[in-house]
Amino acid sequence: RPAFVTPMAAVAGAVADALLTELAGDGVTRAYVNNGGDIALHLAPGESLTCALAGRPGMPDRATIRAEDRVRGIATSGRGGRSLSFGIADAVTVLAGTAAMADAAATMIANAVDLPGHPAIHRRPASGSMLPSGRTGRPCALRALMRPLDSPTSRANAASLNPRLPTMAPKN
Repeated sequence: RPAFVTPMAAVAGAVADALLTELAGDGVTRAYVNNGGDIALHLAPGESLTCALAGRPGMPDRATIRAEDRVRGIATSGRGGRSLSFGIADAVTVLAGTAAMADAAATMIANAVDLPGHPAIHRRPASGSMLPSGRTGRPCALRALMRPLDSPTSRANAASLNPRLPTMAPKN
């Protein structure tokens, strides 16, 4: 079954792309538009930009994008963002060819990170004016009362719930 996504999943990234088009005129060698975490990049040949990413201790927290890379958009999505999520990911960051593509991909991935039916995941059907069109009635994750994977016991318990979940401890 195809993943559920509406055009709203790419709006912030598309707005960043459109604004960047207006800003990156003749003579501009490096520019970016950050629309609430959905970032569009313009890099002239030889230019680069280093961006901070949401990370965990021991994991990379920076990405350097060079002009010769195909990346021109970065987006982060998840439960901690400005909108509701169907999944339980705290943050998913995607680098893509445009900010709109990164925005839609981050949304779809964040929505797919889930443990269906787990008792620690609290959901409620989306309703009212607080939601973009197309989401009304779908259960959104309100709270995920999950412990971090900081001990062998908690990693083993998580693996028994979802065998695809990585169980390696983060590098310190």
